[in-house]
Amino acid sequence: MEGNRRIVGWLIADSNNNVVKDKVLYQKLACAATVTKYIEENPYLSTILEINFELFKEINWKLPIYDLVHSIIK
Repeated sequence: MEGNRRIVGWLIADSNNNVVKDKVLYQKLACAATVTKYIEENPYLSTILEINFELFKEINWKLPIYDLVHSIIK
């Protein structure tokens, strides 16, 4: 920490070297950067994330069907 400055997160810039100020975009890019960093440091995480991603894809398309069936049963 220098003076009244401190590190509070990633500094993210776009391709034109402009700092990303949009909160939602910043959060998505920071999350992607964090995941990328940890996968590079721990390659086995990639396999775990791929399995989870496939599971989430499976759940994602089944949810609308579940909701439809559940609404009919009610």
